[in-house]
Amino acid sequence: MVRQLYLLGWFVGVLLLSIPTTVRAEVQAEQENSALAITQVEGVQAEVAQGTVVQITAVRLNSTADGLEVILETIDGQELSPATSIVGNALIADIPNAVLALPDGNEFQQANPIEGIALISVTELPNNRIRVAITGVDAPPIAELNPTAQGLTLAVTSGTESVGMDDEAIQVIVTGEQDEGYAPSEATSATRVDTPLRDTPRTIQVIPEQVLEDQAITRVTDAIQNVSGVVQDGGFAGTIDQLNIRGFFTDSVFIDGFRSNGSGFSETANVERIEVLRGPASVLFGNVQPGGVINLVTEQPLEDPFYELELQAGNYGFIRSTIDLTGPLNDDRTILYRLNV
Repeated sequence: MVRQLYLLGWFVGVLLLSIPTTVRAEVQAEQENSALAITQVEGVQAEVAQGTVVQITAVRLNSTADGLEVILETIDGQELSPATSIVGNALIADIPNAVLALPDGNEFQQANPIEGIALISVTELPNNRIRVAITGVDAPPIAELNPTAQGLTLAVTSGTESVGMDDEAIQVIVTGEQDEGYAPSEATSATRVDTPLRDTPRTIQVIPEQVLEDQAITRVTDAIQNVSGVVQDGGFAGTIDQLNIRGFFTDSVFIDGFRSNGSGFSETANVERIEVLRGPASVLFGNVQPGGVINLVTEQPLEDPFYELELQAGNYGFIRSTIDLTGPLNDDRTILYRLNV
């Protein structure tokens, strides 16, 4: 018990001794900050006394017939050397080696002094710099710098937005349409009508025309290699299209929703895309296997004339030529044709 009381007394004594030290440290820091501020003020005053820093004692605005005068008054008319620049709709004049000594503070602002001028501000920046900012409403204003006996005068006039004549204006119109490429957005096999894929509650995969062209697809069995869950199943040495969809054998390939004759293999020269509908939703096509169906969507006639001749050659004496002709049959483009051979 005695030992605990001894330790408690020792701790209280240390705490009491540390409080004056903290207070003394804060007082010393305040004194150092005050001394630094006094030193800075004395330095500015010394520069002013030596004539290296100019004091702006007043800022006045005078309306003129052409616009407005911004008058910066200095002691004994000391000279100011501003550098002007344009930032957006604002005319900026930066004055080096100058400080503000205004009666009402170290900042001057006047909003909407005249028509076409939104704001005039005179502020003090670090390192003995003054910034005069004159902001226009529609365009940067124009200012003429005139040294005077009082200091410096800026003769300001409203700027005008440069607009070309109507006959000199150039109008550029850009039109275009989205190329779906490898990412088709619609399919017909799941609902029998054109339906966005994102709104189709079925498992359907589309092999677009771009894929068929890039891979030089000539057989349906080659195209279905891009689809998961569908493989070639037999086919009598590749003479007919026999496929296995989700474990169910099928030799029925649909063309535009209609069942093909099932003999030989389907031609892909006139195919726009291949749609693979997987799962029991294939019942929509009638008496088919529940694994799914494959539907070939053929190319449609175009309003603009298009003619294409293609020749393919490969190993084992493979030669394949195709002709694709399409366009309108009348001037109104209401009757169209397409020939794929």
